[in-house]
Amino acid sequence: METIGTILKKHSSLLTNYNIENPRLNAELIISYALNCKRIQLYIDFEKPLLESETIQINSLIERRIQREPLQYITGSTNFYGYNINVSKNVLIPRPETEILVEKIVEDIEKTFPEKKKEISILDIGTGSGCISIAISKELLKKEIKFKIFAIDKSPDALKVAEENIKKNEIQSNYIKLAEKDLLEINEFKSNIDYIVSNPPYVSLTEYNNLQEEIKNYEPADAITDFKDGFVYIDKIIELGLGCSFSNKIFIEIGNNQAGRLSELLKQKEIKEFKFFKDFQGIKRILYIYNESNNSKS
Repeated sequence: METIGTILKKHSSLLTNYNIENPRLNAELIISYALNCKRIQLYIDFEKPLLESETIQINSLIERRIQREPLQYITGSTNFYGYNINVSKNVLIPRPETEILVEKIVEDIEKTFPEKKKEISILDIGTGSGCISIAISKELLKKEIKFKIFAIDKSPDALKVAEENIKKNEIQSNYIKLAEKDLLEINEFKSNIDYIVSNPPYVSLTEYNNLQEEIKNYEPADAITDFKDGFVYIDKIIELGLGCSFSNKIFIEIGNNQAGRLSELLKQKEIKEFKFFKDFQGIKRILYIYNESNNSKS
């Protein structure tokens, strides 16, 4: 009969042999998930024998990880900006870089809100799991800032996950409104919007074909790539956003080689009020268009 200690050692070694990154951590998280306990409990109960059914379940989950299924899909959840988010194969797994998107928009709203003294309206394009809308909501609620978020996605399955996450994080439905809409089929934004935020599919088809198996084989392709040059959705968001006399601030996550072309595009459109925020690796990751000339018209 195996103990927690022996199965942890065995599977850490197995994951190492299959070149799984952070094998010990992966083994700990999978085993603690299977046993419904915290990681620290594995070491408290290090010598505890496992039931045969527990061993079978753990082995099955480890096999899925060996097949390169992402850990987050195996456990069904991940942490984003300090909040627990359900994920499935219908939604993109939130990345740490996207937390910068939330951080920057919340900072800007907090700075702007005292001057506006009104409810802030936010459009979240391609909401997926709802992680961006949820994190923004939780942070604004803490700061007692009035807001309403309209979160759209073309996938009904993704919207179901987003709805689950809104309930899971105890956000009242009047704060986030979900709608099934395809960005590429929208001709104009008809509602008053203060902020547009999006983590769109910005990976080119060429780059997508060279991604690791965990991404290509499991995460939804249309949440990662536009199947073209990576600019289809970004260009559309900028086109629609800049076409609104009432929309004054846009935050978009972009790819690590896209800042140059976007700078040229905005200059061609005579948009001077934009800048980029860098990620943890020093890559220009967030495009921020503040378009104060439009703001003065609203």
